[in-house]
Amino acid sequence: MHIISGDLWAGAEAMAYQLLSGLNKLDRIDLYLIILNKGRLELSCRQLGIKTFLVNERTLPATAIAGRVIRIARKIKPDIIHAHRYKENILAASMAGFCGRPKLVATQHGRSEADNPSFRNRIISRLNHACLQRIFTEVVAVSKDTAEYLLHAGGLKQRKLTIIPNGITVPLTPRVMKDTGNDRPFTIGSAGRLFPVKRFDALIEIARQVCRVKSQTRFVIAGEGPERKKLMALIARYELNEQVQLLGHVEDMPAFYNGLDLYINTSLHEGTPMSILEAMAGGLPVIAFRVAGLKEIITDSKDGFTIPADDTILFASRIIELINNSKYLNELGLSAYKKIIDHFSTTKMVEGYRALYYRMLRTA
Repeated sequence: MHIISGDLWAGAEAMAYQLLSGLNKLDRIDLYLIILNKGRLELSCRQLGIKTFLVNERTLPATAIAGRVIRIARKIKPDIIHAHRYKENILAASMAGFCGRPKLVATQHGRSEADNPSFRNRIISRLNHACLQRIFTEVVAVSKDTAEYLLHAGGLKQRKLTIIPNGITVPLTPRVMKDTGNDRPFTIGSAGRLFPVKRFDALIEIARQVCRVKSQTRFVIAGEGPERKKLMALIARYELNEQVQLLGHVEDMPAFYNGLDLYINTSLHEGTPMSILEAMAGGLPVIAFRVAGLKEIITDSKDGFTIPADDTILFASRIIELINNSKYLNELGLSAYKKIIDHFSTTKMVEGYRALYYRMLRTA
């Protein structure tokens, strides 16, 4: 049984969908999902035929949510409960004592899931770490960097920790590379929640520097969030309204990636971001700040570049280098596609979790 919020379609939801869709194809796994919000993930899982229970946190108080998930768990009596994110971990811990004491596993999707280090978020984080340390059987980190965070900042024991990188469904063949001649704008994209940690303000600064040299370059950002007004003001201040677009929520992400020549990421920290895996699976090279788990995905000068954090000048110069060299751009894109096949496919991720589940069940 999996439990996840599903309040938006971000990295955790995209990863969960890839994992659930893969597990659903396996024999000898009876799969259930508790989801706390209506939306794309709920609908997609129902369409796959996964037994899905909606416990709507938007209409129910916390006590009612806890009561309902406990009743569902009592009825199903799962062997394993797999939780994603902080509140789901806490709910899973509360369910366990009422349904035959199943094994508990949590996936930690990054260093921190709280963009705002408020008092409330610090309390939730501490409660989550206590649950992981004392109640959960296993904790999965999606990158080596996330594992180090859990060991040192989270105080987790090494014996409880497993690293399973996120995976993505890979097209059977790489896309046909587009001509990047002068007849159309070179298009650069990024995707993510518009939160401070994503540093889209740095992306806009990079865009300003690139457009000074390559005025026909276009930047597009897919995603919504509380930083939108601030970013719109920065775009207007730099007079980049024609070059930089905030697209808001994008439903058809494959079409979004297919319209790009290059993908960039300006986050302060990441685990194994699904957006980068999706871009690379689509044959796009990636340029990103050299932070956390990204060094485990991108190999410099082979499938993209990592840039020292906040060095927007070098970042912009790398972009201009690739705009000027379409042959090199396409070589990097093909290498990115091959890397996803070899290291970050859905098949590898699903096999990793299946092996973990069976190991947990064998452990007394």
